[in-house]
Amino acid sequence: WIEQRLRALRLIDMSVGGGAFLVAASRILIQLYAALHAIQGRPDRPQRYREWLAHIFANTIHGLDIAPQALLIARLRLWLLGLEFNAVQTQGAASFPTLPHLSVGDALDWTPHQKTAIELSLFEPAPDPTPPGKLGTAAQPKFDLCVGNPPFIALSQRNSVKTKSETIRLWNDSHPANPIKTTSDLSNLFILKGTELLRPNGVLAYITSRNFVDTNYG
Repeated sequence: WIEQRLRALRLIDMSVGGGAFLVAASRILIQLYAALHAIQGRPDRPQRYREWLAHIFANTIHGLDIAPQALLIARLRLWLLGLEFNAVQTQGAASFPTLPHLSVGDALDWTPHQKTAIELSLFEPAPDPTPPGKLGTAAQPKFDLCVGNPPFIALSQRNSVKTKSETIRLWNDSHPANPIKTTSDLSNLFILKGTELLRPNGVLAYITSRNFVDTNYG
C-alpha cells in the first residue's frame, strides 16, 4: 500500500531554479523505495534503482521556471543523481533522462478565464483514486506536495516583473476573499497559487523570509 502511494505521489516546484528541491525529493523517494524493498525481503538489484528513478522522473516530479538556463542546470543535476545511483546509460552517446514535466514557464502567467493560477494542462493528469463524481474532476488540483524557494521581490518597488499590475488585478478579480496588495511580496503569489494546485490534505512547504510573519499581509 505504501509503495502504491509513493508511485502515485505528485510533487511540483513552481520556481525550479537549479533544481535543488527536485534533486532532494528524488533522493528521498529512492531511499524510501529501497527501504520498502528491503523490508519485503526482495533482492537488491541495480536495475531496481533505474526503474524507480525512471518512474520518479517520468511521473512524480514536476517543475516550472521562467529561465531556460536554470532548467538546463536542473536537468544536469538530475542526470548526475542518476549517475550516482547507476540509473542512467553511460555507454555510447550521453543523454539526459526523460523529464516530461520539467517545463519553461511563468507560474504567474494565467488567463482571466481560469480560476487557478497555473494551467493544469501543462501536466499530465494523475490517476485519481477518488470515485467519479466527487473529487476526480478536471478542475480539481492534482498535486500532493508543492515545494520551493519562490523569488522574494517587493511588489511596491520598481522591479523587472512586467506583468505585476495585471497579475494582481486578475488575481483580485477572481479571489475577492484573498486580495493581494501592492505592498505584498511576489513570493506570496507563489504561496497562494501553490495552494490552488494541491489535493485535499496536500502539503505546501516553502522557504520564505521572516517578513512573512512580521507584516499584515503575512
